Amino acid sequence: DMKRKTGQYIGPFAPYGYKKSPDDKNRLIIDTKAASVVRQIFKWKLEGMSGAGIADKLNKLGILTPMDYKQSNGDRFHSGFRRKVFSNWQAGGVNNILQNELYTGVLLQGKTFSPNYKIRKRTKRDVKDWIRCENNHEPIISKEEFRMVQGLFESDTRVAPGEQALYPFSGIVKCGYC
Repeated sequence: DMKRKTGQYIGPFAPYGYKKSPDDKNRLIIDTKAASVVRQIFKWKLEGMSGAGIADKLNKLGILTPMDYKQSNGDRFHSGFRRKVFSNWQAGGVNNILQNELYTGVLLQGKTFSPNYKIRKRTKRDVKDWIRCENNHEPIISKEEFRMVQGLFESDTRVAPGEQALYPFSGIVKCGYC
């Protein structure tokens, strides 16, 4: 907890878009290649694409998923969920990136805990008990972009079938029957 409170990252692997500093393993620095994908994901969301639409586009472009990207960089990252040689982007993974405040330079740690070292089951903490360090590392996206994307999640915005972008009043105006 002391390392967390001082803003040191203590996870075994850096989140997608970042890498651990070669000088200090507890500090995050931007991974330019993955960060450009994260920026593009936020841009597409702001243009009105859904998480599933973004995932489909990333798969068509042949962009590696976070797990495959870590393994391609030589990290010893393994998962029990792998069924294929290369995994596919999914809407849930895209939405996790879009809702992660880490990309604005805020380090949130201590979201779960175990009562002691003998118990492996993790328990969720209340949001007020999370350890939060503002301006801890270089942001990939601005706080304003992040707020706008969170607003899209709160409003009912969907792209019409066969369309590429949102209608201007999507999520604001409803029909008289709804």
